[in-house]
Amino acid sequence: MEKLQEKLLERYVVLMNAREDGQGMVEYALILFLISVVAIVFLTAIGTDVKNVFDDVEDALLGSQTG
Repeated sequence: MEKLQEKLLERYVVLMNAREDGQGMVEYALILFLISVVAIVFLTAIGTDVKNVFDDVEDALLGSQTG
């Protein structure tokens, strides 16, 4: 009976450690998701400004070719 209790205790410890590993993976996934969302929002916000800069450069280059 003592062997059975020992085996059950060992199995319980293994399962508890596995749960903590899974929890860590979920936390990493959430962090990566939040970083991705922030990056998308940031790039979307500055995207129009970058496009305007490239349009200005294009206009300047095309204007210098015709002059």
